[in-house]
Amino acid sequence: MRLNALGEWCGRKVAVLRSGSPAKRFLLLAAALGLAWMVFGGSHGFFALVSLQRQKWRLQSEIQDLGRQNLAMKQRCEYLRTHPEYYEKIAREQLMLAKPGEIIYRFDGPAQ
Repeated sequence: MRLNALGEWCGRKVAVLRSGSPAKRFLLLAAALGLAWMVFGGSHGFFALVSLQRQKWRLQSEIQDLGRQNLAMKQRCEYLRTHPEYYEKIAREQLMLAKPGEIIYRFDGPAQ
């Protein structure tokens, strides 16, 4: 039976591996494992690249969220600049401030 060029090449390589000394086989196996480690392991391998890609997507999402928060804060600052009565409302509600002559009544929780 006649093999094509690739089959003949593969057959020769297999024959060389089978007929080689144990030291030669060990070196080939070590080289293959080293190559696999370089491709898939280590700090520049495939899995590290996938991890970095996920981190990049997560950070891009966080950047978009922070951008939306920044826009909302800018809009609130603009509103505060254009509506001074809003300052008074915040001072009354959150800081419990009153105009001169006003009395603030404060109730702690529901009566029992």
